[in-house]
Amino acid sequence: MPWLLPKSITPEADQLLERWLGELTERLADPATDRNALVAAVLSEVLYARPYEELQETAPLAAVALDPRNVTFEAEYYARQAAPLALEDTRPHAPGAVHPLRGADPPGARALHL
Repeated sequence: MPWLLPKSITPEADQLLERWLGELTERLADPATDRNALVAAVLSEVLYARPYEELQETAPLAAVALDPRNVTFEAEYYARQAAPLALEDTRPHAPGAVHPLRGADPPGARALHL
C-alpha cells in the first residue's frame, strides 16, 4: 500500500508548470545553449527564487554549489581515488575526456577539490 497518494494540482499550477517545462525544453533543444549556465540559472530560480548572477553576489558559496562543473558524482570520486593504481588515465575528468552527462569541459576547466 503506497503511503504517498497521488494528489491533483490546480489547473493554474498545471498550466504554469507546462509552460515552464516547454520553455526549458526549447532552451535545451537550442545547440547554442550553455547547459552549465542553464542548470545554474534554473537551480538558482527554483531553490533561491532569484537570478544566478544575484546569487553569485549575495551568496557566492551557494552559487558555486549550483554550477554543475563543480559537482563530482560519487563514482567519479572513487575513480579518482583508484586512479593512481591504474596504468592509464581513464577518469571522466581526464583532459579532453567527454563527460557522459555534461559533455566536454571548457579549456582550462578543473575540478573543485575540497
